[in-house]
Amino acid sequence: MAALGTSGSGSLGYLSQTLSTTAGVGYLLSFWANNSYSDPAELLVSWNGTTLLDTTNLVATDWTNIQFFVSAAGPATALEIGFQDDYDWLGLDEISVTPTNTGVASTVPGVASFSLSGDNLVLTGTNGQSGWTYYVLATTNLALPLSQWTPVATNFLSASGNFTITATNSVSPKRSQQFYILKTQ
Repeated sequence: MAALGTSGSGSLGYLSQTLSTTAGVGYLLSFWANNSYSDPAELLVSWNGTTLLDTTNLVATDWTNIQFFVSAAGPATALEIGFQDDYDWLGLDEISVTPTNTGVASTVPGVASFSLSGDNLVLTGTNGQSGWTYYVLATTNLALPLSQWTPVATNFLSASGNFTITATNSVSPKRSQQFYILKTQ
């Protein structure tokens, strides 16, 4: 586990590693992150120079598993995690990069970013496939099987590429902690 802070520097700190990869192979990048305090913070994740996540003004959250399907372009791939929390710290744990059995990950949709707009959760995705239906599911209990999570938003894609899904009225300070997942069908 790492406690990541920047001691009032006002700029990002970085953790990075160059990984041995195989060109054209898909990988699951997974890690756990938390922000125990609701203060200005930023988390940035990039894979071989491509930004997968860049979120600022993180709300206070408990440990959350964040995953991306990525593909390698060559025999070495740079994984970089940027962070800024000038007043407290962000938690980071259990970083893993595992080859997938599904081949090239470029056809696998993923969440590029998420943000809040009032009480709405807005997810921006990449690699969306035309004709697929996307669901945002929510729960307050990670131990529940996925079949028992509650659908909070749906989007049918008419074109492939980037997409946005808005889960209306799904975020409220009066509600219990919520967990979200993107499911395709």
